[in-house]
Amino acid sequence: MTAAPTVLDLFLHTGVPALVFAFAMVSTPGPANMTCMASGAAVGYGRTVPFILGLMAGFQALALVIAAGLGEVLRQAPALMLGMKLASAGYILWLAYRIATAPVEGDRPPARPVGFWQGVVLHPLNPKAWAMLLSAYGHFIEPAAPYGPQAAMVMLAFLVVGLPLQSAWTVAGQGMRTLVHRPDRMRTLNVTMAVVMVAVVGAALVL
Repeated sequence: MTAAPTVLDLFLHTGVPALVFAFAMVSTPGPANMTCMASGAAVGYGRTVPFILGLMAGFQALALVIAAGLGEVLRQAPALMLGMKLASAGYILWLAYRIATAPVEGDRPPARPVGFWQGVVLHPLNPKAWAMLLSAYGHFIEPAAPYGPQAAMVMLAFLVVGLPLQSAWTVAGQGMRTLVHRPDRMRTLNVTMAVVMVAVVGAALVL
């Protein structure tokens, strides 16, 4: 009889590779990071914290339901997958529009921060998040080992990486606000972030 893996075994064989993968995926541009940066530029880090916490909650909820089998259900149901993609595209386009048209310094009224619940729903409607999680579970979970602890280790890896990285994107946006003083340049920055968001999500939907 094969001995059950220890916590150290899980960390070395699942946790470490998942951490490296999560860092590579979460650090790249996407809807969450672009929204964090835009919010940091518009209202600062402190007022964006509820959104970041919502992102963490929404991602973990998505990771849990995919681990429970929803990802496989969608793969076997093309109509449901298409509906998810259309809903995702609609929500991301709305977010991109909000970023592109966000008030900049000199505009009235002042920008309103994105909130906790907007963060919660972003990842379930984010094709990049689905792709990251499906790939992570496929690559780092060994069929011969207990499934639950391995899935939990993958979820923990994304949580450990996600919070500091998305905070860093927000702080970067806040720093840009101090460097870009002219409203027209800030508007250009917002539009650029919105375009990058749409391009990344478009690639995730097509691939």
